[in-house]
Amino acid sequence: MPKGIIIIIFFFTVRAFGQISKEPSYPEGFGITKLDSLSSRDVLGEIYSSDGFAGFVTKLDSTMTFKTTNFTCMSSSEIDSGSWSIENRNTVVLKSRAKVLRLDILKFDNYYFFIDQSERKKFINDLLKKREYVRESESLKVDNKKHSENYFIWYFLKREYYTREIDLKAGI
Repeated sequence: MPKGIIIIIFFFTVRAFGQISKEPSYPEGFGITKLDSLSSRDVLGEIYSSDGFAGFVTKLDSTMTFKTTNFTCMSSSEIDSGSWSIENRNTVVLKSRAKVLRLDILKFDNYYFFIDQSERKKFINDLLKKREYVRESESLKVDNKKHSENYFIWYFLKREYYTREIDLKAGI
């Protein structure tokens, strides 16, 4: 009898708690949408992370290969290459000899972020911090032009995370 009770308790415990994901989901209400379905055509082209003077560009091409380049205002050099694919209809997977990156694609205003799944929690925290910073700032301008709150959040986050501006005429 005690073994039966233990088995029943174990069954309900696994059923109740074993299915909970350890990965945080992206917050709702912040204008972030995780894309549900992608085709290879949707992600072709360049994604980048940059502060304006230096950064990284990864070019995803139609032969399902990629090249990552490190650049500064003075030089550039290829630092990684490999193949890419789409997994589970919504995750871009970059595979090279050195590493494998699984990137969620998030739509944020007129921008896409390509977030490594291992950095979800960090991205969420950074997003919340930048949103608070932008809201507390009296006036943020670039070239004497006032931009939207979302523009500045994107502007600050693109230094650490891969991004691409949405071509409103062509989609992604």
